[in-house]
Amino acid sequence: LLKHCYSFPKLSYCLRACDPLHLQDSYEAFDASQIESLSLILGHQLNDASIQQSFLPVKKGGAGLRSAKQHSAAAFIASASLTRHIVDAILPPHIARRSLRNAFPLLQRATGNSTYTDLDLLSPEATQRSLSIEIDNRTHTQLLDASDNRAKARLRSLTLPHAGDWIDAIPSAALNLNMDSRSFGTAMCYRLGIPLLPQIECPSPLCDYEQDEFGDHGMHCNDDNGVRAGRHDRIRDRIYDEAQHASLNPTKEFPGLVPGSLSRPADINVPHWIDGRKLAFDVSVT
Repeated sequence: LLKHCYSFPKLSYCLRACDPLHLQDSYEAFDASQIESLSLILGHQLNDASIQQSFLPVKKGGAGLRSAKQHSAAAFIASASLTRHIVDAILPPHIARRSLRNAFPLLQRATGNSTYTDLDLLSPEATQRSLSIEIDNRTHTQLLDASDNRAKARLRSLTLPHAGDWIDAIPSAALNLNMDSRSFGTAMCYRLGIPLLPQIECPSPLCDYEQDEFGDHGMHCNDDNGVRAGRHDRIRDRIYDEAQHASLNPTKEFPGLVPGSLSRPADINVPHWIDGRKLAFDVSVT
């Protein structure tokens, strides 16, 4: 609801119709309200970097919120550009048109493009979406430039295909796509680089490594209940159980599939699949 209804869409008309310079303080206050709401949902305070990241689209590694202040000039100028021919058809030539003098310097700062100085110099294909993409690309580049190696790896991995599908999924309990508040908050904090844990020795008796504050260790811990080992085994066992119910005679961790090797590349081996062919399932938790 915050991403799709209670944020940027509420100001769409205002952003497109009002001179952005006169409303910068209001837009800034609105952005602050969005971040406050997100903090309440996550149960953690956001720092400057995570705030900027949260305003990026999901495909860019963000939380899908939109900054009204950042995109106000793009919305206003794009609206004026796309409706200019309609305005010229309605108003006689002697009536002054809406001034964009205040908006272009804001657009230059948001996009980093100093060539945006006049409506006549704007590309005919320029839309609010295309200008917003420029703004998002600049924000993403600035975040990368200010990040250490770990944060760079995190930000780049979040732009890989399907890395943010869980955020856009419909939260349906019937489809097993819902997350409880604590799980959602933890996953989003991990995505935004917000500290989650104290930096101490891992409490698991099966692990000899240190627990870091960002949760990287928790993603790779050797504990059977952890993400890497525990989730992998639970998914494998679920496939095995379903194959058993279907009388497919499955085998876990079947050896000898690769000649001359003792490796076990198949988590589940099914000896008789469609048309009598063999089938191997291999689970990977990314």
